[in-house]
Amino acid sequence: MPPEISPDIASLLVTLIIGIPVATSLLLAVSMAFLKPTEDWERPVARLAMGAMGACLLLVALLAGVWVTGGMRPMELTLPWKVFSEWNIFLYDGISALLSLVATLMGLATIRFSATYLHREGGFTRFMATALLFLGPILGAIFADNPVQMAA
Repeated sequence: MPPEISPDIASLLVTLIIGIPVATSLLLAVSMAFLKPTEDWERPVARLAMGAMGACLLLVALLAGVWVTGGMRPMELTLPWKVFSEWNIFLYDGISALLSLVATLMGLATIRFSATYLHREGGFTRFMATALLFLGPILGAIFADNPVQMAA
């Protein structure tokens, strides 16, 4: 019998997949609030954004790989710290596995293309922060368990 992934570990992975782009975006926003972005910021900001999306892609691939080898049964997941123990926050099934992989690949490709295309633009750091802030909730909507949570 193939090994199954623990629901707590799957919940933690999904939370990290959603949280990494949002946390990176907030880090960029806070740094822009206190320091004026210059042209010297472009390479570190692009590497940070691509690193965040690369980490998300690795986590999505890891979760999908373990899910496929574990029997491909849909998983209803709660948050790891069980604030809402009676509610299932996330749903991981075939559609969310495929869409999360597509969304992270498209996000990584967009950020990689933008790193070259927006070279020496004034809003480079702001764009990267906004793109990452957009990708986090998109991944959250993909993993949402109910339509109300998708719209929130």
